[in-house]
Amino acid sequence: MQRDLLEEAVIVSLVIIVFLFHFRSALIAIVALPIAVLMSFIPMYWLGVSSNIMSLGGIALAVGVLVDASIVMVENGYRHLSKRQENDANPVSEPERQAILINSAKQVGPALFFSLIIIVVSFMPVFLLEAQEGRMFRPLAWTKTLAVGSSSILAITLVPVLMVLLIRGRLKPENANPISRIAQAIYLPILKFCLHHRWLTIVVNLIFLLITFPLASRLGSQFMPALFEGSTLYMPTALPGISIEQAKVLLQQQDRVLRSFPEVASVVGAVGRSDSATDNAPLDMYDTTLMLKPREQWPAGITYEKLIQQMDEKLQIPGLSNTWTSPVENRLDMELTGIKTPLGMKVQGPNVDGIQQLASQLQTVLSGLPQVRSVFAEKGRARFLRQC
Repeated sequence: MQRDLLEEAVIVSLVIIVFLFHFRSALIAIVALPIAVLMSFIPMYWLGVSSNIMSLGGIALAVGVLVDASIVMVENGYRHLSKRQENDANPVSEPERQAILINSAKQVGPALFFSLIIIVVSFMPVFLLEAQEGRMFRPLAWTKTLAVGSSSILAITLVPVLMVLLIRGRLKPENANPISRIAQAIYLPILKFCLHHRWLTIVVNLIFLLITFPLASRLGSQFMPALFEGSTLYMPTALPGISIEQAKVLLQQQDRVLRSFPEVASVVGAVGRSDSATDNAPLDMYDTTLMLKPREQWPAGITYEKLIQQMDEKLQIPGLSNTWTSPVENRLDMELTGIKTPLGMKVQGPNVDGIQQLASQLQTVLSGLPQVRSVFAEKGRARFLRQC
């Protein structure tokens, strides 16, 4: 976050200095940027949104939007004041200077405020996400919305005050800046052509809009596809009642097989867990984390899916049901459903024998599906969990 703020401050300063040749104008956006970020933390505290990688990521995404209003308002005030100095040789009095800057802020202030509000409203559908997607992206939506909302408030309060304080002295007109002249020479002919041929411009844009419809139909319906985390979690399950020595032998055998793959950088395996009351795992539950090498170092033609398939084929050990997932994905699945795999079925009922009978039937049906790699039924006290 600190790096993003510094980078954005440097970029904003360079843009304003290059196009306006005025350093004090750049200070307006630089001052408003961290204040908008700090303001967003106040409602975060009252809403109970914690500072994590997703919530801070929302602020990082909003950093570019936070300075837009300040840049537009500063440029408009600078342009009006420099035009007044260019057209009239008489010096600008202090009341007149303040009036010009305030009127220029009033000219663009409402449009900038509502444009930022539109950005906030466009992010509202993210709040309607549920389950894994909602838990993952809702903090990002909150922080981005709060940061943009804070920026919209500063655009109509703090920025005009800073303009009056900092935009002063003899200003160079826009036509004296060679970069501005080049930009206007490119942009103005295009703008005049579009305004003169209004219907042609609308039709061309509608054609591009229609072209996107067949492309949109191929995007798929999954909002959050599986991400490549650079690591893999191998979680086989053995039959209940396995001894400590046998569990240790199986764990070492699995680690040797996994280390033999050239795509694997390191392997760390664990079996059972008795040192945590909140995550106590029996001896028949294995957790093996594989750190993978960068994909550039993988053999040609090997994808992540092919790698998992090859590993699964080499780890067909009698008595073990293989489960493959990713560390972050597994934590989210366990947090949401209590099941360690992305896909699972919970069978509940008043009679344990009936649950076990139904679970056996489900296992027979699911094992015959070509899309299912492995099926394992985990017995509970009054339930039977089906994991795929």
